Amino acid sequence: DVVIERVQTSSARLEVSLPARTQTTSSKLSDTLQRPLTKNLSDLKPGDAISGKIVALVKSGVLLDAGVYRSPAAPKDTGELSQKQGIFAFLRRRDFAANVASGRDTIRSARASTLLKVGDEIQVYVRRVALANAQIAVTMRQEDVTEEAHAERLAARREYAKRTKLSALKFGQELQGIVVSGVKWPVRTFGVYVDVNARRDGLIHVNNMPRSMWGEAWKDILVYGEKVHVSVERVHKEGRAQLLGLKLIGTQQQLEEQLLEEARFRVGLGTTSVFRKKKLSMSPLVESRVRFNMDPELRAELESLERSDAFRATARSYTLRTVDVKTSQSLQSVDNSSDVPADDDDGDDDAFDDAFDDDYFEDKYG
Repeated sequence: DVVIERVQTSSARLEVSLPARTQTTSSKLSDTLQRPLTKNLSDLKPGDAISGKIVALVKSGVLLDAGVYRSPAAPKDTGELSQKQGIFAFLRRRDFAANVASGRDTIRSARASTLLKVGDEIQVYVRRVALANAQIAVTMRQEDVTEEAHAERLAARREYAKRTKLSALKFGQELQGIVVSGVKWPVRTFGVYVDVNARRDGLIHVNNMPRSMWGEAWKDILVYGEKVHVSVERVHKEGRAQLLGLKLIGTQQQLEEQLLEEARFRVGLGTTSVFRKKKLSMSPLVESRVRFNMDPELRAELESLERSDAFRATARSYTLRTVDVKTSQSLQSVDNSSDVPADDDDGDDDAFDDAFDDDYFEDKYG
């Protein structure tokens, strides 16, 4: 028999573990506090070193018997002090020392050099004391209880509160971010993680990248620190966690090169037409962000090209008629501000030429 620990539907992954026979049930945990109650909770301060005995393994960490008790309160009716109440010290899994794991952790225990078991005596440091809830959190790392570490945690909490909630993101919303795979996240074969200033990093799956980046090409482009422009593909929950899926519009460098190449071609400096290639679709909002993030020299060159007479001469509007080949009837008329028709959604670059074939002109002019 095994115990199901976690179910990941997106990756078709099931984590299981053996039943913890030495684990004590919650109803009998109070009976495991056998140490003399010598440490008053109100006297403990962050950074104090204490020793404790592991009495239970839980999914998120371990419970310690460190001889800590809660100050007895005087009942209003009798005025006499009640008996001391012992409490557990909680050591979270994230506060373990390096290469240390719990017997309940089926993933990290295979790579850890030290495995915590019930009955082990360990030394820890007080990380946080909550008198109102009678709780004490400890850590195995002494560097986590310094004043600098406390200040960093407070700053991280404030920074986290400023970030956008995932519930506030909408489908199709366009964002800009930075690739964090390779340092903050490990490099994966199915995509990259991007920091978009949300409370959780988003994943760009390979299927949500432009076709020009399929295969292994994206691994050389989407490296750590690369600025990218993305749109929200989906926000869904998997258990208690919220996951953010993103669709790549293009990198900052790709979109900059596209704007410059298009401007150079329109003034007669380009050798090949960028319109014969598969262009990256860019909304006015994304284009404004790309221009704002451009290098000052490149932005000055782009603005100089757009102010030229040759560029303005190619910026005239014209009417595009979309024709049904079977009925030879005009379906709609579109007024474009660009000198080139936008790409069809299905990616067929020859749809415009196929509509005006020989049969169309013979029916129209004889």
